[in-house]
Amino acid sequence: MKNGTIRQELKRHPLDRVEILQAHPFFSGLDTGIVQELAPRAITRALRKGAILFRKGDEGTCFYVLLSGAIRVEAPSERGRAAVFNFIFPGDIFGELAALDGGARTADAVAMEKTELLVIDRREVLPLLRKYPDFALRFIEILAGRVRRTSEQVEDIFFLDLRGRLAKALIFLQRHGPADSSTAKIRANATF
Repeated sequence: MKNGTIRQELKRHPLDRVEILQAHPFFSGLDTGIVQELAPRAITRALRKGAILFRKGDEGTCFYVLLSGAIRVEAPSERGRAAVFNFIFPGDIFGELAALDGGARTADAVAMEKTELLVIDRREVLPLLRKYPDFALRFIEILAGRVRRTSEQVEDIFFLDLRGRLAKALIFLQRHGPADSSTAKIRANATF
């Protein structure tokens, strides 16, 4: 699915969370009861550019579906610098660790531009994970993908110089970032 599909659904039906979630690839092929139960409990949240969604160490109580805008996930240092871990674009789900274990956030999440997202609380997710095993497996797939990407990033730090890491990051953003012009400038200005 293209990143623009979520945004198109939001524009057509701004309050129809069922259609928004059903259009999301995460829910594709899953029992429709999952979306029917989650959608009424999802909260829409808007952020202005530069707003902090959460900070490293904050209590994790929910996960997010990014509808529009972009989020930068980073870990701050004591010197005021930050290590950028990921860029979240429309259609992405993030914060899923908190939905599963309720632990502290492992990084900061900052809006890179005006952003809108759905917020789904852990209390709503856990019963559905028990009720729908395929839903639990979908979360496992996301986590496995994140672990693989983290392993690859650690490997890159050890075996690639800065130029090689930057080239690889730019290729990743070209393949997986948004295709529309509203966030293309973010990809062009990304710093690693």
